[in-house]
Amino acid sequence: MAAPLTEALRTDHWQPVPLGGTGTIVSYTVIRVAPRGRGGEVPYAIVVVKLDEGVSLLGRAVDIPFDALKAGLPVRFRPVEVQSQTLIGFGPA
Repeated sequence: MAAPLTEALRTDHWQPVPLGGTGTIVSYTVIRVAPRGRGGEVPYAIVVVKLDEGVSLLGRAVDIPFDALKAGLPVRFRPVEVQSQTLIGFGPA
């Protein structure tokens, strides 16, 4: 059973925080079988990146060969366009 939320998390006083966009890969996976409607995009890699500010984000690996992906690899934010959508991406730092 999940722990109850603290009062601090229930507040509506959240503030945006600017992010520098640089960090390191924590984990990754290569997608070889696409979800429905995304068949033309495979293979591609999804990375978990811990930003320098401490926040973790998921995004696509951009311009990083699959065999070069590894935990600890420095990356920087790089938006990627896929099927007229802008997605979060991370490329070499």
